[in-house]
Amino acid sequence: MKVQLRFHAYPYHETGFVSGTLDYISTVAIDSGFLGTVRLDRGLTTNQHMVLQYRPGLKAQALIITKDMRMLKRVYNSIIKSTSLNK
Repeated sequence: MKVQLRFHAYPYHETGFVSGTLDYISTVAIDSGFLGTVRLDRGLTTNQHMVLQYRPGLKAQALIITKDMRMLKRVYNSIIKSTSLNK
């Protein structure tokens, strides 16, 4: 699965996000979720072609892309879901 890493030290609205691939996810949950490993295909280079400096303790939010859709399709699906009779 595709993963987007958004680092707290680098606002993704300005620098972009780092893309990667989910290599492993644990089957046992911990307090805050599941542990996993992400392979960074282009290192710490963002989608806006900026190279991020690695720092110890660097934290990021990982967004796992489960279904790759275009924006128009997402909007259409959310409208259909909100107006559906079977809420």
